[in-house]
Amino acid sequence: MSSPCSRFLRLRFSFLGFAVWLLLHLGLGSNGSTLAGEPVGELSRFAKTRTWSDSSGKFKIEGQLKHATQDEIQLSQASGKALKIPFQKLCEEDQEFVNSFLKAEKDLAAKGADSDNPFKIVGEAGKMKPPVGGSARNGAGSEESSVAGTTGFSVRQPITKGAKQIYAKMDKTFWAVKPPLGFPEIQFDDMVVKSELGRLRGMQVLSGGKAGISVMGAYQEGRSEDKSRFAYVRASDSFASDVLELNAAWKLMAISADGTRVAAVRDEGWGKGNDVGILRVTKTGLVPDYQFTAGGGAWDELHYVGFAAGNKLVTISQKHNLVVWDLASEKGPKALFQGNSGGSLHAVLSPAGELMALPAGKSIAVIDIASAKVVGLIQRENKASQISFSQDGQMLAAFEPFEIALYNMADGKKIRTVAVSEHQESAQLNWLGKHLMIGNIVYDIDKGLPMWTYEGSPASRTTVGSHMVCVFSGDKTSNLTIQRIPHDAALAATANVNPFTIYAIKPDDSVSLDFRFNSTPSDAQAEIRRVVEAKVNKLGWKIASNANNTIVVEMEEGPQGKEEYYTRKGFGPFLPPPGFGRPPSGPLETVTFTPWTHRITITASGLEVYKAEHIRGAPDNLATKEGESTQAAVTKHCQPSPTYFEHLPIPPHMLKPEFKGGLGKSTLDANGMR
Repeated sequence: MSSPCSRFLRLRFSFLGFAVWLLLHLGLGSNGSTLAGEPVGELSRFAKTRTWSDSSGKFKIEGQLKHATQDEIQLSQASGKALKIPFQKLCEEDQEFVNSFLKAEKDLAAKGADSDNPFKIVGEAGKMKPPVGGSARNGAGSEESSVAGTTGFSVRQPITKGAKQIYAKMDKTFWAVKPPLGFPEIQFDDMVVKSELGRLRGMQVLSGGKAGISVMGAYQEGRSEDKSRFAYVRASDSFASDVLELNAAWKLMAISADGTRVAAVRDEGWGKGNDVGILRVTKTGLVPDYQFTAGGGAWDELHYVGFAAGNKLVTISQKHNLVVWDLASEKGPKALFQGNSGGSLHAVLSPAGELMALPAGKSIAVIDIASAKVVGLIQRENKASQISFSQDGQMLAAFEPFEIALYNMADGKKIRTVAVSEHQESAQLNWLGKHLMIGNIVYDIDKGLPMWTYEGSPASRTTVGSHMVCVFSGDKTSNLTIQRIPHDAALAATANVNPFTIYAIKPDDSVSLDFRFNSTPSDAQAEIRRVVEAKVNKLGWKIASNANNTIVVEMEEGPQGKEEYYTRKGFGPFLPPPGFGRPPSGPLETVTFTPWTHRITITASGLEVYKAEHIRGAPDNLATKEGESTQAAVTKHCQPSPTYFEHLPIPPHMLKPEFKGGLGKSTLDANGMR
């Protein structure tokens, strides 16, 4: 019996082949730093077009892997459409393919990691290689200052000579941070405003300023013509500007704290590029100002752009090159500071832009923009997936699956943790006044209470003050909605709820363990017991045989299946063999395999509060050792995996099912909230 994904290539490698590949390619690629979760550089073999199937085998689609985590993947189709698919919805072979990519990425990162200094020195400041190069599209780096470009912007020459090096030794927690400025509470009426923006492939919305300027951007690239459109809505008086259309694909990236300037990146594919365009927000509309090349060319495009205080701009490129630019320079944007971002491709700026925070390994580093010095380091047990400054500048929120930690900007110390039901690492984290929203759920951080779920499918969303700003795209017109969240019904429903009653299990509670191994090998049984018991102790739960809370760990063999593999010689473990996209030329082999189901279920007083499952079957593609048969390699792979339970995210505070989404639910759509 063949599974939904069959006939995938099996790659056979030799040490000699790898040595030949290394000699041919040494020094020709990137510096080893790649986008977290994206198959680029040495990992580009995972970005080839392939057939993907769901777990039922009923649905198939052709596409390229664009981004992946252990929770979700993103695919891109030849038509330009992008899709997001939960990891657990994929068939076994596709899951193994994604896991192979994530492991290869982790191994590659570990090979080049520098744990003592994420902001490592890359050379003397006066002799640094310029962080920017000519644009792959228009060669903006070679143009004279203020020469008219062909994209609606004038072109300015960036100045890179003399940039100072950003450096910090990250070996211990320290704090020398002056708390940043915040903004007073901003109040607007709920509103729905129509714009003639229309529908293009990419759409974003960003908000800033006391007037609540919400800039909408939409673009398309790689079709019959490149174009982008921009418009803004002013919440203070519901004014909607005319649409500005440009003849190039500019992706909206940042808005200044005062709402007067906007930054966009010219898309050269995959939503990235090297050119930054600056637009001005006037009383009546958006005006293109100038563009300059801030990225480093092919394989080093920009991933992050943000406006900082003092008329500065911060950029981070694909190779983790962090640059602070002075936009006030009369001769053109000037690179003031440059350094390595410590592996991070994104950052957050404080409300007024004096400070920047970004993950540095498992820590969070805080950088003073004026001096580009690291002035604070928060060390954590796990890496933060998302971070965000509160709007008053007094706190920093850090999200990891099932938990948000709040830190005091006065001393860098943890204030409290809030248990959340969200586990997707890519979930959007937003402050709404004194409340936090992760994914679709708003939390009262003082009580640690999930308040309300706000569902909906906007093309993009952001926040300003205590308001959620959403844009919904239509074929000819687009609607922008501004809604105060949490709304009155949510505040009233949660006003008198005791936060101590919302948890099913919390630290210091007792749990019993029930292992159901069936025919699991004895050595795997012992290792799974050890791993699970260590995890329970780390969560702060107590193991007791008579507890009302139970953890059931199950290992189960599935029915024997068959899989077909083609053989093709390769050059090493890091690149596919030549002709990877062509039909295989080697012999077809059929092997048998027995899948193993890994399952963990947690109940509290008989009520299920958590469940996770993983099936380990025949891999998508396979690398065999010299002299090893295909059957032996597949059999070795199809074994119980204790590491699955070791790396499985489980929240220490387990919410009761009725509280996971708060006490109610509303929907946000193009007509507002209902």
